[in-house]
Amino acid sequence: MENTFDAKKVTDTIKSNQRKALVPFVYSLDWLTINLKLNQPSNPELAIPDIYYVTRERGTNVFQNVRDYFNSRDELIFILSYNPYSSIIKPDFAQLQIANKWLYIGNLEKLLSTIFLKSNFEFVNLSRMDICCDFYEFSGINENTGLQWSPEDFIIHFASGKVAKTNPSKFTLWGKSGHYLNNYHCLNLGDQQSVFTWKLYNKSKELREKHEKKYIINKWERKLENYNKDQDVWRLELSLTNFNKIQLTDEKELKLVPTLENWLTKYPYYFMLFVQKKFVFKNEAGKFIDFIKLPDDNSICMELSTNIPCSFDDSPTLKDKEKIINATLNIIANATEEKTMLEYIDKIIDLIQEEDYYYIFTRKGYRIEILHSYFASKFCNSKFEYK
Repeated sequence: MENTFDAKKVTDTIKSNQRKALVPFVYSLDWLTINLKLNQPSNPELAIPDIYYVTRERGTNVFQNVRDYFNSRDELIFILSYNPYSSIIKPDFAQLQIANKWLYIGNLEKLLSTIFLKSNFEFVNLSRMDICCDFYEFSGINENTGLQWSPEDFIIHFASGKVAKTNPSKFTLWGKSGHYLNNYHCLNLGDQQSVFTWKLYNKSKELREKHEKKYIINKWERKLENYNKDQDVWRLELSLTNFNKIQLTDEKELKLVPTLENWLTKYPYYFMLFVQKKFVFKNEAGKFIDFIKLPDDNSICMELSTNIPCSFDDSPTLKDKEKIINATLNIIANATEEKTMLEYIDKIIDLIQEEDYYYIFTRKGYRIEILHSYFASKFCNSKFEYK
């Protein structure tokens, strides 16, 4: 029996193992907005089975019309903004924003291909893309401790001037300081005019305090090496705008033409590349700090753009969740006792810790402060102070 060597099969097996392997740095897209041209500006058309849209009552600062598109489980898939107010902007200009969940789950390239194939939308260019990397420690060694740089130590050294950016830019620090102790949890670098805007922050803390995105934690459980739910995961996030100003000139880089397909499938490579070129710092001794090393074999980092496979779950649909919000708000509106109203305001507070409930609640124009003010006007004689 003749033995044959199937090079493609071996390559596919290697790539598959790379996708399944636990890694110290987990890469994701966290924001994606695309500029479009509508072939029929007043009538956007999309013919995908089980996809429907709801038109918002209000537009944005730029666009008069906004549509939210949902799947058969009433999950928000993407947002289409069109019909610009300004006559300076072409009337056929529109923007499409993918809902955050689908940047982590499923096949993003396939989703966008289907949208463009089944609609009268025409791709123009990228408007904004946020690429992020979740991890516990940087690759480089802190010479003072002999250990890998922790994000906390790096921010403290930066704040005290012991670490400096080679190309200085505007920055903002977030955290607490006092009694000679600093507890920073976020560093922003860049501003609205910057092509590259960086953010280094405690992602676990953000998820705890704002609203938990289970699909992000699910990705950490599946991909992050030595994941421990009791240890905070940090994120280095790069926000890219003004894509026309981004130039790739090195010989290696020319092999990756920055098309939409490449941005969607090879963004870990671009992220590592920009860290090497734009997120550059030196320590007190004038030595460069290694953050995330770019592998010699570029194909390794090209295979790191793995998302969580889609799977059916029987959790409540968005319509079910909206019914829960509406029912709870009705109880609050009709409550005749202080105890009952406060109990259901607390229930709303608990619900909106989840992203879907928060989206529904805020889309209706509500804020928790409004509910407390309503309580105060109904039950309190004195002026109510919201804390």
